[in-house]
Amino acid sequence: MKMALVFLILCALAVLLWLVDRGLLKAEERGWIYWRKKRGHSDRLGQAFQGLHTMLEPRHRHILEEKRRDHDEKADEGAPPA
Repeated sequence: MKMALVFLILCALAVLLWLVDRGLLKAEERGWIYWRKKRGHSDRLGQAFQGLHTMLEPRHRHILEEKRRDHDEKADEGAPPA
């Protein structure tokens, strides 16, 4: 009897986790969060440090400008012609 109860609890927990995962995937599909399919913008912190670095060492400003230009060009590649 006790093993059956443990088994039922584990099954209920698995179903609950699956439902939470499906709900989070639906929220990601609507653009509310990043869950599994899409990647977040983890490079924002790196960009902040690059900005701080250019303030502390202005000679590295051209490196940051090149990286931004490359990023903009890659973003524009998929855009439809204007």
